[in-house]
Amino acid sequence: MTDIACFHAQQAAEKSLKALLTGKGRIPPRTHGLEDLALILAEHIQEAAGWADQLVTLTPYAVSARDPEFPDPSREEARNAVILGWSQLHS
Repeated sequence: MTDIACFHAQQAAEKSLKALLTGKGRIPPRTHGLEDLALILAEHIQEAAGWADQLVTLTPYAVSARDPEFPDPSREEARNAVILGWSQLHS
């Protein structure tokens, strides 16, 4: 179940970033690249630039849960992903 937890953490962060962009009047690009979204958002919210380095770790989880050849994340990886995804909802 760690793969599903990581997938949902990535999705939570992605949706949060896209909602923030929309709130700033920007149409979010069609991407799962969280670091790209954070850098675009940094044009409006300065601290978002610092988020990109952390969010890059979540990006692969957008598709890895559907890829049987991608190894399941460890419990620690899943825990960290959920914490990071959660923090994007509350930033």
